Amino acid sequence: MAVMRDICASCGEKVDIHVKQYIVNDTIAWSEAYSCTKCGNEVVSDDWGDPTPNEVRKAILEQEGEWEFFVLKPVENKAQILKNLRSALNLTLQEASSLLKKYLVF
Repeated sequence: MAVMRDICASCGEKVDIHVKQYIVNDTIAWSEAYSCTKCGNEVVSDDWGDPTPNEVRKAILEQEGEWEFFVLKPVENKAQILKNLRSALNLTLQEASSLLKKYLVF
């Protein structure tokens, strides 16, 4: 899990915000959370379906590096793979199609 530094929304103390991306029902999701050791304030944010915020993606990539995408189960519907790629990587239809043609064999 990657960590971003910020300040507590309640007391202004420096906090470590833990951020991650994961899959929920075939959709890329993200979350961020912290618990302030000074005042006890706890904040948790998450979302799916929308692109991961740039600062969260940047922290994850810098601290955890890039990962590869593999399709483990055969998918008869290429449209579903295109949809997932576009959602996960914030790609245009043309960009996702190019990736499929380049890396996946059907």
